[in-house]
Amino acid sequence: LLLCRPLWKYSVYIPKFSIKASYSLKTVLTEMGMVDMFGDRADLSGIAEGQQLAVSEVVHQATLDVDEAGATAAAATGITITLHSYYYVPVLKFNRPFMVIITDHSSDNILFMGKITNPNI
Repeated sequence: LLLCRPLWKYSVYIPKFSIKASYSLKTVLTEMGMVDMFGDRADLSGIAEGQQLAVSEVVHQATLDVDEAGATAAAATGITITLHSYYYVPVLKFNRPFMVIITDHSSDNILFMGKITNPNI
């Protein structure tokens, strides 16, 4: 991802969008070997003493909202980034389907990934 970072400044136009997703993680966690917490062998006694508890489901939900006021992904409809020189500033309009990837700059880990299939600027 470091190689994909822009070397120049651009006028960037990004449509408002919202991505919401929900995933069941039970299958993934059991495939990773976390099977005891879903059955009779679960030891969750630190949560409720005297009761036999087990995890029935694990769900991950994620939401990404981008609008004019949003700071996430530096998005807005029609933000202009200007150079302090007389060079031409290329225009980058996201008016076709595109991918959204948010990374942590210190670790370069992907925190969120989504796709916009019908953008309207």
